[in-house]
Amino acid sequence: MLSGDIGVAGNAADNSFYVVQIDRNATLATTLDGLTISGGNADGTFIDGVRYGSGAGVNMEFGSSLTLRGVILENNRAADGGGAVQFSERGRLENVIVRNNSAPAGGGIFHAGRNTLTIINSIFTGNRADNGSAMLLGQGATIVNSTIAGNSEESISAQIGPSAVRLNGDNIVFANSIIWGNDGLAFNSFDGTLRPTLTNSIVQGGLYGGTDADPRFVGSGDLRLRPGSPAIDAGDNTAVPLAVNSDLDGNSRIVAYGSSAVVDMGAYEAVPPRLIVAVAASRLREGGQGVGVALRLNSRPGANVTVQLDAGSQAAVNDTRLEGLHEATLSYSLSSADGAYQGLQVAPTLLAVEDDERASAQLSSSTVRTGANGQGSYTLALGSAPSSTVIVTVTPSSELEVDPPVLIFTPANWSQPQTITFRQRTGAGVAALPSISHRASSADPIYDEAELPTVTVELSGGTKVYLPVMRGR
Repeated sequence: MLSGDIGVAGNAADNSFYVVQIDRNATLATTLDGLTISGGNADGTFIDGVRYGSGAGVNMEFGSSLTLRGVILENNRAADGGGAVQFSERGRLENVIVRNNSAPAGGGIFHAGRNTLTIINSIFTGNRADNGSAMLLGQGATIVNSTIAGNSEESISAQIGPSAVRLNGDNIVFANSIIWGNDGLAFNSFDGTLRPTLTNSIVQGGLYGGTDADPRFVGSGDLRLRPGSPAIDAGDNTAVPLAVNSDLDGNSRIVAYGSSAVVDMGAYEAVPPRLIVAVAASRLREGGQGVGVALRLNSRPGANVTVQLDAGSQAAVNDTRLEGLHEATLSYSLSSADGAYQGLQVAPTLLAVEDDERASAQLSSSTVRTGANGQGSYTLALGSAPSSTVIVTVTPSSELEVDPPVLIFTPANWSQPQTITFRQRTGAGVAALPSISHRASSADPIYDEAELPTVTVELSGGTKVYLPVMRGR
């Protein structure tokens, strides 16, 4: 920041006359870029016969030219003309904000020269002057995609009435621009005969063929366009210089808001309304901790917007189904009196969900004993619902025989216990280590090739064997 507030803070009386002064030899190649220039107070003081009264933010010596790019000019005051800048020759403003400056003439800028002044993607707001609260223009000025709004009369001394733009020369063109919400007229001139050329521009009062339609600014000092603004897709693409690819916000200058890519009027290109969804994590686990989903609109609506989670939108439901790694979808519906958001289509949010079900089985007993007749039995059921038929192969050790050797479970009967009968083979010795294992196969990937719990068998001769629990998936 470059500030003229060099004395007592906040006391403009001891501020510097000019914050920046440009030498007479400067050409248009001389550029101030990315600066904030404020606090100049060219109060009209005479020093050695020289009056310091114009261009408090940037004062340009006679014959000098200058380019301002990405500059903010604010809170400067001049006693004569050009509260922020006084141009004597050529000038160029790109992506410049001129706000809260004041002078009797040209509260924002004063263009006294007879050479070209070009203003692109710039804003003039909150400036004050008797004549030309935003700007006073000499001969030869082109203003493209700029917004002039909220500028006001400095006092009641204006001889021909207040205006946002004072015309002091001809060959002045406004294209794709907005002049709205200023004190007095949009334009006036010293003799009432000068008039600008307007193309694809909104002008309050409809002067000189401008469109008299509320541009629907966001409001509260925000000069961006709300959805539904008549300035959206209403400019002329051919008026935008080829080198200009972005607006004052740095967004693309020509955006297809509707069906075609047409530049908007004003300094800001409207961004199509969207619901922005931010999920803290894209992967969940059934029965695990939930994650936050943050929703926001990308532009201020003209009315309240209600976002409803559609029926059937459920994520990580803790059910008993075996689903493996599966997908959950969150879908949204928007309703609003603002037509831009009413029924707005929003892409669903997709979440990956880890299943907390595992391949398992419920045994009536993990240890069984043959009776006096060398036989015994137990039951087995699946521990969770499969998505497909599960075939369980029952495999005994060599000391035993089983019946049936295969169990079949379906998604309908998975929890119903099925009985397995076993018996000791004739002649089996008591020193053997008998057991019965269970292995599943299925189109359900959770159960396919899963090792289910093993049964330990105590033979009537007294041998007992303890085997490990299931190795599941």
